[in-house]
Amino acid sequence: MEDKETEFLCKLTANHLFLAQFEPLRATLRSLRVRNPELARSILQTIVPKGGRFDSVLRSHQNFANNFGKCRGF
Repeated sequence: MEDKETEFLCKLTANHLFLAQFEPLRATLRSLRVRNPELARSILQTIVPKGGRFDSVLRSHQNFANNFGKCRGF
């Protein structure tokens, strides 16, 4: 990790994913992208192939599709 703020943003991103808070997740990823674009890309590349399906995250498919569809301009 580069610094404490980057580490904090990574933890915050994981929390938003766990809690299925997609708009805050998107916002933290955008903030993280400013500090460390490769790390933000790596996080997205981990989430997307799983289709957003993590055992500990409950969400509706439509909600996920609506919110992550906005990440195209990421």
